[in-house]
Amino acid sequence: MLYVECFADEKLVHSLGVRRRHVRHAKCKGEVLNKLRQQPAGIGLVDQDPHAAQPSELNNYREIKRGGGLILLEHRDGSNRRVIILCPRLEEWLYQRAATRGINPQKYGLPGSAQELKKIPHYETKQQFPEFLQQLRQLDEEMALLEDWLREFTV
Repeated sequence: MLYVECFADEKLVHSLGVRRRHVRHAKCKGEVLNKLRQQPAGIGLVDQDPHAAQPSELNNYREIKRGGGLILLEHRDGSNRRVIILCPRLEEWLYQRAATRGINPQKYGLPGSAQELKKIPHYETKQQFPEFLQQLRQLDEEMALLEDWLREFTV
């Protein structure tokens, strides 16, 4: 099972081929980690949120891989529980990926900055947001890395 923090995360993982039946919305980083703690196996997708308080459960995980703005953690007990961290947050990560590939989010009806995007409630429902994600999926190596990590644990 894949646990995500928000609806935008859900839209992201669906755009990378993860089936709806494999995804559960957990509302916040702490809840993602709580859901994982209750399972023998699973994966969580969370924002790094570097300036926010971190759930203590995160201390039970260790870094095993890193790629650009992505960090993959595994549970220290050896169970098949993993956490993928988007650095620093989903919106910034998406806009950084777009900038490296010359993709203009405004072409897809999105605001000019990640900060402006974050202010829009349910921006993931915007009609062109899935097209933006698909363009990133086609062109960006970090999107491909995220897709690989997700596929590894959700197939």
